[in-house]
Amino acid sequence: MQRSFMKLNPIVKNILSILAVIIGSIVLWNIAFLLDYMLAQFLYGVFPPSITRANWFAPAEFAIFVAVMGLISWFILRSKLAVVGKAIYLTVPALLSLSVIGILFYRWPGVSYGLNGLIAVSVLALLLKQKKPWLYAFAVAFTAIAYFAVSTIGGRM
Repeated sequence: MQRSFMKLNPIVKNILSILAVIIGSIVLWNIAFLLDYMLAQFLYGVFPPSITRANWFAPAEFAIFVAVMGLISWFILRSKLAVVGKAIYLTVPALLSLSVIGILFYRWPGVSYGLNGLIAVSVLALLLKQKKPWLYAFAVAFTAIAYFAVSTIGGRM
């Protein structure tokens, strides 16, 4: 299968790679949110209500999730996974980063959009400067566009 994919017309290969990133990212985003839900349910089941009702508990749960996702990202992005696989996965930490900024600055949408735009453009510039595969830049750009589109119409990612 891998060999036949490599022999495809470069244009067809690029289109298939783009489709894989789009579809794969949507699937992984849902899996990531499911993992966050499962972690929250686990923590709320382990700790008594006197702790889970504390003001610090929800942010701590979210911080644990971010740390777990960071550790998973570290392993996956340093693995020997194919470029398409890494590009698909790259959308998860990208969306998580944009979401964290959105959560922290939800009362100030202009600041949230500005910081998220700055982060997205900075990451894209870094990827281009380091001459990373173009699919990584596409993954980050797709994630940023999807995040901005959904948050602009009032949705949450």
